[in-house]
Amino acid sequence: MMAVMTERPILNESHFHRMACGDLPGFFALAEEFFDDVREQVKGWVALQEAGDHAQLREEFHRCKGGAAIFGLERLVSLLGSWERGEESMEIDLAKFRGEMKVAMEAVRALDR
Repeated sequence: MMAVMTERPILNESHFHRMACGDLPGFFALAEEFFDDVREQVKGWVALQEAGDHAQLREEFHRCKGGAAIFGLERLVSLLGSWERGEESMEIDLAKFRGEMKVAMEAVRALDR
């Protein structure tokens, strides 16, 4: 019997609303800060990868995954978790990550409309 894999949702909306604790405007602002911070962090990931500092790189993935989990960004959590565990090579696919960040930002912003 073959297991069927389903793609994770980009955003778990009920989790997002629950974590906002009734302050959606504040939580949307916090999410935007998260996305800004991650864009800055990614610059350091490349340097860590080039230096071969995989332990620190895994720590960075773990930290970023935690932030993504707060907002219910399930596909980002999944991708970062696989990198953190070393399930994929330590070659960071920045294009894939940036694509996931883009759809995550769009999903959060769509909730704010």
